[in-house]
Amino acid sequence: MANMLDYLKWRGDLSLEQDDLNEIDNLILTRFSYLPFSKLMKEGEKLKIRTVYERYEISNIKRDSFLLKDDIPFFRAVANSNRFGNLVILKYENKISLKLEEQFAVVTILLPKDTAFVSFCGTDDTIVGWKENFNMSFKSHLPAQKDAVRYLNSIGEHYVGNIIVGGHSKGGNLAVYAAAFCKPEVQKRIVTVYSDDGPGFGDDIIESKEYKQIVDRVVSYVPQSSVIGRLLLHEEKYYVVKSTQVGILQHDPFSWQLEGKEFIKVQELTNGSNVTEKTIKEWLENVEPERREIFIDTLYDILVATNAKRVGDLGTNWIRTASTLLKKYKGIDEESKKLINQTLEALKKSARNQILESFSQSKKKEKGKKKKIGILSK
Repeated sequence: MANMLDYLKWRGDLSLEQDDLNEIDNLILTRFSYLPFSKLMKEGEKLKIRTVYERYEISNIKRDSFLLKDDIPFFRAVANSNRFGNLVILKYENKISLKLEEQFAVVTILLPKDTAFVSFCGTDDTIVGWKENFNMSFKSHLPAQKDAVRYLNSIGEHYVGNIIVGGHSKGGNLAVYAAAFCKPEVQKRIVTVYSDDGPGFGDDIIESKEYKQIVDRVVSYVPQSSVIGRLLLHEEKYYVVKSTQVGILQHDPFSWQLEGKEFIKVQELTNGSNVTEKTIKEWLENVEPERREIFIDTLYDILVATNAKRVGDLGTNWIRTASTLLKKYKGIDEESKKLINQTLEALKKSARNQILESFSQSKKKEKGKKKKIGILSK
């Protein structure tokens, strides 16, 4: 089994002039935007990837500045490769706003043949970043999505040539949104939009003329037990990638398997992924947007009461955190408690319905197989 790190060992010596950008390169460049460039680059700088890594080596940046454990060897491998090390990166932006409930980061990588790859970062481990993700369940045109459009338009205005847009997780959603709602003169230069296990959109976006104009250029990759990448609605073509992880942990791009310069693909999503997708869709159908908003806002307020800034902070002192959460929950009004309980019950009911439906379908398949065996044995 091989992943991105193995690919960088095997093909890192081949420049992009020698061998064109492929689907694995896409995943590498969408992961790239997660690295802590805000601590390594000044505003307006244009630097080679290798130079930025050299700055990291002499810095005192701590391990917790990287989201995944593989990000550090990944950064090293990318920087030291002929394929990526000499590429120039520019226009890095990183923005976190508690007021707007926004977490936004993006970087552009200049590729050969007058092509720019705009890489939108997905959700980091900040609580406000996850809150923004949940906001997608009841709201469209979020602050990060609007910033994505602004940024892509600025790239189109200042740089000539083709544009590739991509992102992993929420970054995939931002990439598709920005490509759909950017200026027409920028959109016509977009070659491909990559969404790597990115969530979808509500009906209003899916049915818009802007989305329909770009959807044929969108390519989506999801692991076989995808959860994040099957949220909300999708219309783009997608490929299912084999992962060494299980369940939601397959969201980790370092678990995605490849051979040569292609992902190892499977025919369909797992039953668990389909059950999750249908459960969430049924829940969204049964819980109106206003109730979803109150539910998510209330839960967010409860979490904020712990003074945690990052998801990891919630577990550093779980006794104190649990006590704070309980006190905050007890302190909310009865109407809000009732709504939270009703919303959770709707989610549990949806899950039960989909599990029972899945069980019924698997039983029918088993009976069908037995009938075929019986016919063959006569």
